[in-house]
Amino acid sequence: MHRQYGGAIERQQQQIGFVIQIKALRFGVSGKAPMLH
Repeated sequence: MHRQYGGAIERQQQQIGFVIQIKALRFGVSGKAPMLH
């Protein structure tokens, strides 16, 4: 149960990071967002 929950949180964080990267690419702020690299 706990293991499954932890995996879900990890997946959600990966999705959020992916969305942030897509938004950064869309707005063209690759130079302004060194945290994404």
